[in-house]
Amino acid sequence: MSVRAVWVIDADDGMVIFSRRFRTVERRARQLGGSNQWLSIPESDAEWAARLLRELSPRDGNEVARCDRVDFDPVFHFPDCVGPLVVLRQDSYIYVGLPLVELSAQDPRNCTANLEKMPAVTITLCMLKELGRVVLAAKALGRKVIRAEISEYMSAALPMGTISVVAADVATALGSGRAAALTQADERQPAWRPDPPPPPQGKKSGQGKVKGVLHVNLNEYVRAVQYDLDMTPDVCEVYGTVHCKAEIEDAPEVTLGIASTSGVESMVTHASVQSLKPTGLSTVVNLTHKLRFVPPSSEFELCGYKMCSSTIKLPIRGFFQMKAINDHSTRILIQLKLEDGLPNTFEYCEARLLFQDRIIASIDGTPNSGSISVSTSGHEVVWNLGHKWKSREIAAPVTVAFAPVEHPNADFSASVRHGEETHAADPFQTGDTGCVRLGFKIPDFTMSDSRVDPNSVTYSTAAKIKLSTSRYFASADYKIWNSLGKSRRCLPPEQLAD
Repeated sequence: MSVRAVWVIDADDGMVIFSRRFRTVERRARQLGGSNQWLSIPESDAEWAARLLRELSPRDGNEVARCDRVDFDPVFHFPDCVGPLVVLRQDSYIYVGLPLVELSAQDPRNCTANLEKMPAVTITLCMLKELGRVVLAAKALGRKVIRAEISEYMSAALPMGTISVVAADVATALGSGRAAALTQADERQPAWRPDPPPPPQGKKSGQGKVKGVLHVNLNEYVRAVQYDLDMTPDVCEVYGTVHCKAEIEDAPEVTLGIASTSGVESMVTHASVQSLKPTGLSTVVNLTHKLRFVPPSSEFELCGYKMCSSTIKLPIRGFFQMKAINDHSTRILIQLKLEDGLPNTFEYCEARLLFQDRIIASIDGTPNSGSISVSTSGHEVVWNLGHKWKSREIAAPVTVAFAPVEHPNADFSASVRHGEETHAADPFQTGDTGCVRLGFKIPDFTMSDSRVDPNSVTYSTAAKIKLSTSRYFASADYKIWNSLGKSRRCLPPEQLAD
């Protein structure tokens, strides 16, 4: 449902304190009505408000100008004026909405139709009532604050004139966390949320019975590039996402806290989150972010965040050297070290070195942890480290022998299989230029120590709900370049100038 325009008028002095016209909806109204039936919205707010107050003023002591039937308040249609108008008089304000209706409803003779046949009128009236709640909450703060609150509500509830959210506490929360200060939410069951099915015969529903499960999965990833060069610093970025799925009958309001001892920043939340309240110390470290939301019926991403750059350390420090012995063999050395605090427990862990322009004939070497093999494509050396390293510092010295090149001038721009995916060949990574790609996943751990605090989870229902949480830390893109060869890196502008 769409609205062509909205006005809020102070009935005491006749001043328009807020107005908004939606040009895209007005263009649709012009197409529906045509040049003969379409009437434009008055440009002057002052003249429009004066006429509206004049038309709504009492006549003959107790009557007002409206449609032929006096019991059809609040829908009005004035002569030679756009319509139908939905008018709500509340407190000392008049709220006016101009919904987009079909051609038959634009005729003044049809303005006495039943409301159920004009859903645009019904939803506009609901929107105006919620708008009245916003104004009432900010009335004591002055007109400047009222305009700001109305604008915030309109931006969230009527983007581009299409009504997407009606409830004031939900719409305003999309732009700020002050929705709780407006009014208390209606405790009745919303019309769009069906009642839960009745319990089977012979069984009684009690508060002690589990009514559903709330699944919260916190997944954290790391992107890193290591060079082992004095002039080029290593790069590391840690970010995470929180996924939520509510298997709950009544979809109650949920409040949960995400705690972190290493600090997170730049938290972005889902549209259903009504408030984001950090609690704890004054710094970003040791914070608990409390989120209040009504979960959708399907799984969704509740929020995303980044770990504070000042507290990030490389989870696995790597060292990689590769040097050719002759045209048919090369010697490589890979060394890995776990950062203090990182658990030596993996769901999987492996290192891969790609030779996209050559076929590996054989490898010779024994690592002090895990096993070395050649991939099925014949282009990769795979160091499988399993679920646990034998020590926190490991190394793999390997000599790689290559098969003779049948076509020395062959074009290696075709795709090469890397791991479980097929990637386009990189012309930069030839000869001694290459990097080791490290892939790992650590269950029940995050680098930022972010976790869901079970004691902070509350629900707006008395039913017993089970909380199921999980978390893991995994590599998204983890590279270790050959310190004896070339590497791809980005230089800051001051170094480029030199």
